[in-house]
Amino acid sequence: MAKNAAGSSELFIEYALRMTKGRIRLVSLLSAGLTMIALAVGFVLAVVVADHLAPNGLPAGARTALRWTFLAAEVVLLVGYILLPLARRLNDLYVARLIEKAHPDFRNDLTASLELSRDPRVHSGTLAAIKRRTAREVAAVDIESAVQTSHVRLAGILAGVAIAAFLGYWAFSGKSVWPSVRRAFGDDGPAPRLTRFVEIQPADGVVVVTGREIEFAAEVVRGGGQCTLRLSCDGGQTFLEEDRYVMAPAGETESGARRYTHTWPAAADREAVFEIECGDAVSPRRRLTVLPKPVVEIERVVLVWPEYTRWRTEQSEAGIEALPGTRAIVTARANLPVQSALLRLKDGGAFRMAPAGDRPGEQGLPGRRVSVEFPVTGPDEYAITFTSIHGAVPPYTSPWHPIRMAGDPSPEARLISPTGRIELPVDATLDLAAEAQDRRFGVRGVELVVDEVRREPRRMGIREHSDGETPFPQEMRIRASIPVRRLGEPGTVLLCRVEARDNHPSVDAAGVRGQLGRSEVFELAIREPAILPPEEGDASLGRDADGGELAELVGERELELAAVDPAVEQAARELLEMSRRPDDAAAIGKIREELGVPVEQDLAVQDGQAPGEPGAAARGDAADQADARQVQDLINRQREVADRAAGLADRVGQVDPAAAGAPQQAAAHANEAAAQLAQGNVGEAAAAAQQAADQMAQAAGQAQPG
Repeated sequence: MAKNAAGSSELFIEYALRMTKGRIRLVSLLSAGLTMIALAVGFVLAVVVADHLAPNGLPAGARTALRWTFLAAEVVLLVGYILLPLARRLNDLYVARLIEKAHPDFRNDLTASLELSRDPRVHSGTLAAIKRRTAREVAAVDIESAVQTSHVRLAGILAGVAIAAFLGYWAFSGKSVWPSVRRAFGDDGPAPRLTRFVEIQPADGVVVVTGREIEFAAEVVRGGGQCTLRLSCDGGQTFLEEDRYVMAPAGETESGARRYTHTWPAAADREAVFEIECGDAVSPRRRLTVLPKPVVEIERVVLVWPEYTRWRTEQSEAGIEALPGTRAIVTARANLPVQSALLRLKDGGAFRMAPAGDRPGEQGLPGRRVSVEFPVTGPDEYAITFTSIHGAVPPYTSPWHPIRMAGDPSPEARLISPTGRIELPVDATLDLAAEAQDRRFGVRGVELVVDEVRREPRRMGIREHSDGETPFPQEMRIRASIPVRRLGEPGTVLLCRVEARDNHPSVDAAGVRGQLGRSEVFELAIREPAILPPEEGDASLGRDADGGELAELVGERELELAAVDPAVEQAARELLEMSRRPDDAAAIGKIREELGVPVEQDLAVQDGQAPGEPGAAARGDAADQADARQVQDLINRQREVADRAAGLADRVGQVDPAAAGAPQQAAAHANEAAAQLAQGNVGEAAAAAQQAADQMAQAAGQAQPG
C-alpha cells in the first residue's frame, strides 16, 4: 500500500507540472499573436491615414520604408515569442518555483520533492512522505492560476483598439480605404481621392477612325467643380493646353453618380492618350488607337486581250476599256491591313480578291495589296470593298470605275496606183502600190480582188502576215508587179481593188476569217501585145555596131542602161513576188511533176517545137498552159537581161576595163536565174535575179557622166 501511494503521488505531481507547462506556452502564443495583429492593423491604419492626408497620396518611398519596418517587427515577434518558446524545453524546477511563487503556503515542498527524488542517499520512506504531502498541497489549489495572463489581456486590448480604429476610419472616411490598403502592401495604383470615378468611357485600347466623333463620358461620386478631359497626341508624353476640354454635365445616373460628357473628332493618325480630372481625382490614363480613314486605290490593271489580238497591256488608270472576252487583272492597295476584299460589278456579280504580296520596302505594312482576275463581258462599272483587320473600322467601298467596250474597226485599204482606168498589153506587168492599216490590232493580209463580168471574183494574195509572228503590223505598204497575163486575156476589162483583212474571229459568207477593208476600184483593160520590128527594137536600145568615138560610146552606155535597168528590176520583182506566193511555186512544181522534164523543155513542147513528145497530151488544161507560158516569159526575160549585160560588158571594157566587172557579174546572175527557174526553183531564181538587178544598178551608177 505504501508503494502504491508513493507512485500515485509522483504521477499527480508530474501531471500538475505538464498542465502548467502547457498553460505557459499557450499564454505566450496568445500574447505574441495578438501583439502581431495589433502591429499589422496599426501599420495599415497609419499608411491609410497618411495616404489620405497627403495631397497626392503617400509617396512610394515612404510607403516602402514603412512596409519594411513593419515586416522586420513582425519577424522579431514571430521568432522571439512564437518559434523559440515552442522549440525551448521548460525545466521542471522552473515550473515548480513558478507554482510555489503563486502559492507561498507550499513552503517549497514541490521543489524539495523534485530535488530529493534525484538524490539516491534519501531514504525512500522519507521521500514518499514528502511527495504525498506535496500532492495533497497541489491538489488543494488551482495550478493554472500560477501562470500570469496579464500580457494576453494587454495584447488583446491593443489589437482590439487597433481594429476598432481601422474599422471606424473605414466607415467614416470620405475617401476609399481599400486602394490605400493595397498601396500599403506594394500596389502602385493611384492614391484614393474624395472624388471617385464610377465609370469612364471609352475603354482602354479602343480603335477609332480619323474624323469620327468619339464621346468621352465619366460618372463620378462626390465630384466637386468641373470635369476636364486632357488629351495627348504623342502617346502621353505631353498634354498641351489646347488639348484640354471642359466636359459638360449630363445629369445623374440611377445610382446617384454625376455624369459628364464631351465629343471629340479624332484628328490624329496615331496613338492618343487621355485622362479625366474631376475634383481631387485624376482617372488612370487610357489609350486610343486612331487609324486613318480607310482607302483603297487601284495600283495596276493588266489586260489580257482576246487571243486573236495578241495583245497584253498594263496601265495604272482604274478605268478599263477592252474588248469582250478580255481578262482583266486588277491589283489594288489599301492603307490598312486587309482582312477580306471583293471586286464588285455594278450589274451584279462579285469576285473575291486574294493577297498580292508586298513590294520591296513595304515589309512593315503587311497584307495591304490584293489582286483578282475577272472576265470583261460588257460595259459595266466596278468597285472594291475591303474590310480591315481592325474591327472598329467599317468596311470601305472605293468609287465606281467604268468598264467600257473598245471597238475593233475594220482595216482600211487605200490604192495609191494605178487609179481610174488603165490599159495594158497582155505581156506587160501591172505595177501596184497600196497601203493597208489597222491602228487597233493590226493587219493580217492584203489581197488583190479581180472582178470580171459573168465570173466569180478572183483573189490573189499579195502579202500575208505569218501566224508565228506577233504582233500584227498596224500598217502594210504594198509594192507589187503582177504580170497582166495572170489577170486575164486580151480584150477583157477587169475591175480591180485591194482588200485588207485583220485577225478578227468573225467569218464572212465565203468562209474567210477577219474583218474586211476595201480600197477604191480601178479599171484594167487588157489588149494584145505590141509587136515591134527588130530594127526598131535595136534602135530603142541605142545599139551601135561600130562603136564610135568615146563620147558616143558613153552616150550609148547611158541609153542602154536606161533600157536594161528597168527590165532587170522588173524581172527581179516578178521573181521575188512569185517566190513569196505559195500558189505560183506549187504551180511550177506541178508542171515539173506532170511533164517529168524541165520546165523549159515542157514549154517548148507546148509551143509546138516538139509535137508528140511524152507529156504534151497530159497538159491539156488551159490554166496549166498559162502558168507554163508565164514561166517561159520570165526565163526569156532573164536571158535577154543576160545578153544585154554581156554586150554592155564587152563594149564598156573597150573603153574602161575596170567598169566591165559589174555588167559581167549581172550577166552571170541573170543566166543563173534563168537556169534555176527552168528547173522550178523559184526561190533560188528570185535571189539570182535580185543580184543581177543590183549589179546592173551598180553599172548604171558607174556610167553617169562625170
